[in-house]
Amino acid sequence: MVRDKGLLTHVLLGWHGPLSLVRKLETTSRGVFIRSTIIVLACSFWASRHGTALAAGFGDPQEPVGALIVNHKNFKYSETADVQKTTRVARLRVFFAHSAEGENIVSGIESLRSGYASRYPLRVESVGNRPIGPSRLGKIYEINRGDPGPEKKVQLFEEYVAEGWRIPIVDVALNTFGAGDQQADIDRYIQSMLALEETNRGTTFLYATIPLTTDDPDSNARRELFNFRLRRFAAANNKPLLDIADIESYSAKGKPATCTSKGHVYRCLNTDYVGDGGSLNGVGSQRLAKGLISLLELAAVR
Repeated sequence: MVRDKGLLTHVLLGWHGPLSLVRKLETTSRGVFIRSTIIVLACSFWASRHGTALAAGFGDPQEPVGALIVNHKNFKYSETADVQKTTRVARLRVFFAHSAEGENIVSGIESLRSGYASRYPLRVESVGNRPIGPSRLGKIYEINRGDPGPEKKVQLFEEYVAEGWRIPIVDVALNTFGAGDQQADIDRYIQSMLALEETNRGTTFLYATIPLTTDDPDSNARRELFNFRLRRFAAANNKPLLDIADIESYSAKGKPATCTSKGHVYRCLNTDYVGDGGSLNGVGSQRLAKGLISLLELAAVR
């Protein structure tokens, strides 16, 4: 419980100073009282600015929305994109590192191509840690690196880029977490991405939120804490973001699936998109695939 409150204080205040002070106050009974007071004041301050619902659920994922954020409202952009944008995407080379859940996006892309290749021209090819030979236009080079934990996933992505998965081999690179990565460190993730952008100019790095589950509301609360801060960062800094959590939470009619943790409501994975075994079904896979292609089309014309 204490750790959860510390996280809440962190995200509400948005910087490390108060959090480090709060942690130091844990050592004495008076400190605990002062610490609790800081938390209450932080919540009150946030609620006064953004409303009680935002404070409870770490913010509406639709507010604010950056021009390069793809979510449930615009994931179908690829369905109506003009020929010029589709042609540019057809010439992209994309590197995609993922775990088992990323296979859903891969299968969705393959399914879309088989049904409408002129609209969804990208082909998928499985690869290893480093490029072998020249790359080809119009391909997504994907690697399933398993689930070694969120920190290791960040490290592996850094290594893949260093090994060559960057310009001039590929134009775009994406690294996604799995639903089991609710302990991912948002600051570590953002710092890693910014460092990759700085040292690999010309390569476009796509950001992505952590997927949700249909149950386990406490873990979904942690995922949405990460996602809330990432959405804010992406919107404030014009970063291309694939909002996986948002796309897979909302129904086709625009209604979010929700769950409750400690009296607060959070979004969760919509059961409309869940198949046998708990993985995404064809509809869910295609939603995320369309979202990725839509983001590529938006990012390709920056």
